[in-house]
Amino acid sequence: MTKRKKILVAAITAAMFCSNFTATQAAKAEDTNEAVMVAAVAAADSRASLLDNGEKSLEKAEVSKENKEENAVQSGEKDKKEKKDKKTKKQKKNKKNKTDEKKPKKRYKMPDENVSGEVDLDTFVSAKPDLKAVATSDAVLFYNNPALAALPDKDAILVVTSGVASPSLRAATIEPTVNRIKRVHPNVKVITAFIDKKVINEIKTKEEVLFPTPLEALDQLKAAGYSRVAVANLGIVPAEEYMAATAAFESKKNDFKKIACGTPLMFRQGQQGVPDDIDEAVRAISGQFPRQAKKEAILLLTPGTKTIGNAYYTLITEKLKELSFSNIYLVNGQGWPNFGMVGNKLKQTKIKKVTLFPLTLAADKEEMNAIGKLFEDAGYDTNVITDALGTGAAVQNIFLRRADEAFDVVTSK
Repeated sequence: MTKRKKILVAAITAAMFCSNFTATQAAKAEDTNEAVMVAAVAAADSRASLLDNGEKSLEKAEVSKENKEENAVQSGEKDKKEKKDKKTKKQKKNKKNKTDEKKPKKRYKMPDENVSGEVDLDTFVSAKPDLKAVATSDAVLFYNNPALAALPDKDAILVVTSGVASPSLRAATIEPTVNRIKRVHPNVKVITAFIDKKVINEIKTKEEVLFPTPLEALDQLKAAGYSRVAVANLGIVPAEEYMAATAAFESKKNDFKKIACGTPLMFRQGQQGVPDDIDEAVRAISGQFPRQAKKEAILLLTPGTKTIGNAYYTLITEKLKELSFSNIYLVNGQGWPNFGMVGNKLKQTKIKKVTLFPLTLAADKEEMNAIGKLFEDAGYDTNVITDALGTGAAVQNIFLRRADEAFDVVTSK
């Protein structure tokens, strides 16, 4: 390699450390001197740049060090301040607690003319009669008529239900519970009232038997000289039967010395020490379920209600989940979820076998089988249960207990 080529290669190599543009200039130089000059200038510029960058890096390092030291000082001061604030706050809290111990419990005056004096705020919710059923374990409505206090005690139990037209179905669902009440209270008059007038008229026409409405039944008891009456109902949730029972109670309460109105199968929800009717009832109801296969769904069929009691149906399914029941769905005839929603869930889970269970006191066999046929036509292996809740001994016992609660109130207060 000639001397010129060596110098040129060295110049170009040196220039490449600076930039491609500089290397290109060196390569295009006409002679060695020009190439060396280009490389020298580039190297000088590169060195100056490196020095400049080095100085800037040192300055940044010094600033960073100063900032760290300043942050450390500020952090220490902040920790000291937080500790001091915590100590002050704790002292204030202890001082407040000692002051509160010395002060008498704050009391609130009730804006209710029926409540005399003052009551604690904690008892506010249970002070009014219309809230007592929800707020306390005693969910039974009660009225004591001082104007009739002199009347002799003569006791009766009125059982309110929607009504069943079929004699055999009535004998399997309503009469077993009524008979249990009669056996437990042999010396007490027990009368059954229906709220469905169509059912009442149908029974009257076919059987020549007249069932009274709740109001008519109370009028009959008053005329017969009964002074203490417990009104029970065979409602599953606080819906039509319970509303009819409470309406009769309010309408006729002045006609009796004492009168009480009990609750349906499910009423209290276990809040603040109150019994959990839903849990108790669901355990009893689940005892009537057939043995469930692994890929089988149980559909609980209910006509639903237009009352606030409709919300209880969602609680029932949640309770069943707590009891480890899977693939159980509620179908509500008047609300959520409906057949379409449940059908979509069945498709998602790829279940092909369903059991239809009536979540009612009584169930019409023809109607249940007709619903079952719809599921069969849709391709499901279908099992139809026609024995409704009223046929279950465990459910009957709960209804008996609800009636006893009302009777105990009316005879002990």
